[in-house]
Amino acid sequence: GQIRSALMMTADSTVVKEDGETPADFFDCGSGRIDLTKAGNPGLTISATGQDYLDHEQDLWNVNYPSLYVPVMPGVTKVERTVHSELSRGSLWWLWVDSPDDVNVLVPWKLYVPAGGDRTFSIIVEARNVPLGEVRHATLYIKYKRTTLKFPITIVRRQPAVTMDKVCDPAVFTR
Repeated sequence: GQIRSALMMTADSTVVKEDGETPADFFDCGSGRIDLTKAGNPGLTISATGQDYLDHEQDLWNVNYPSLYVPVMPGVTKVERTVHSELSRGSLWWLWVDSPDDVNVLVPWKLYVPAGGDRTFSIIVEARNVPLGEVRHATLYIKYKRTTLKFPITIVRRQPAVTMDKVCDPAVFTR
């Protein structure tokens, strides 16, 4: 998971579609083109265990993965990610998000991570103004000194299926 994270978050996201001009989106290229010159020293990693995938089979967006994909975005969602420092000293990372006007992504603006330690933070995505059926992409940037990591965010604006069970208990009432 840490290797996957290092490859994804340091990838070059300036990729174009087959026509050679149109910028590719996350559906086209995932996190981007692997950059091995950066992947060897990411500073932070985000890693999930195999059990995490099993535990969140129905809500994979809650797995501690180095990206966020919400296939049924009702309007607002909150997830958490835990980063692990690969550095030998504590570090203060700066966070910001590039998103479309109709999507608001809230993250802390800074994050202190102790040497070799972990830190958990929340990501709140608010997309009430995105029309139903539409897709939006955003990018969370995490920066420390000269290292800038990229965390892709994709949502599909849909209403979840709502099921309701009615139970009348007890079924018979005494008079």
